[in-house]
Amino acid sequence: MKIKIALLIAATGITFSLNAKSVSIEKLIIEGKIFAEIISKGGHIGCVIEMKVKNISGSQQEIKIEAGRRLDMPDSLNRQDILVSKEEEFILAAGGTKTIEIHGFCCQASKGSPGKGDKFTIGKMADSLLIKLARFIDKNNLWKSSNAQNAVWVLSDKKNIAGIAHLGDTCKANLLLLDFVCKLINYKLPEYQVHYKPATQNGSVFNDNALKITGRMEYFCKTNSAVSFGFYEVDGDLAMPFFTEKYHNPGNYAFNWEFNVDGLPKGKYQVRLRMDGQVVKVINIDI
Repeated sequence: MKIKIALLIAATGITFSLNAKSVSIEKLIIEGKIFAEIISKGGHIGCVIEMKVKNISGSQQEIKIEAGRRLDMPDSLNRQDILVSKEEEFILAAGGTKTIEIHGFCCQASKGSPGKGDKFTIGKMADSLLIKLARFIDKNNLWKSSNAQNAVWVLSDKKNIAGIAHLGDTCKANLLLLDFVCKLINYKLPEYQVHYKPATQNGSVFNDNALKITGRMEYFCKTNSAVSFGFYEVDGDLAMPFFTEKYHNPGNYAFNWEFNVDGLPKGKYQVRLRMDGQVVKVINIDI
């Protein structure tokens, strides 16, 4: 059996080891020990990169492609760099080659999505917050999550953290991600989520125009009350009612809410809960 395994290793040039003391692929490229061709498969979420690696040294190399590495796209193409979100480790025998599929997310929201066949360079490790986020994504298997992409843009481009999720989200992974990013940047958990319009075909991969906002309202009525809930402009005018003067018996209540904000000017708004004409809860909204 050992002879067969040895022959297989010799034929493929590839081995794997859980205890390998792997070296950063960037370091090995700089040292001239390996060559890597990094090609876009098209798209900006998930398994978006194909990396062809060749060992051009005279000895076995233990290679690591780190979660948190930022693969660089030439600025002239106006397409986004890719943040690697899934760590890969492998051992490559002298002269061996291997093609690795790389998971990642775009990390320049104002630019377009990489196209199929676009070539990247190995780049550098991202800043410390993006590295921590990439490792969290990897640990929690969020490699294909659109919410994880929004989380990357929160850190890389200062996009609205409410684009990740909201407190009433039923998906545990989304709530963990939201909580993690809020703690990273010392930000209060948002009580609503902004859902953005799809990206335009010829523009950036991120469309900054909000389509709708969603959330969950929980409250308690001490006495019989007439309750209203709606979406307001900051100056106090009611823009969209959700329900008006709805009679409630004493008790606990909760509901999910949604407002279509397509076409509204960017700025600050509020959702308000009123009981018997008095405002009892306000959520500040940025769109």
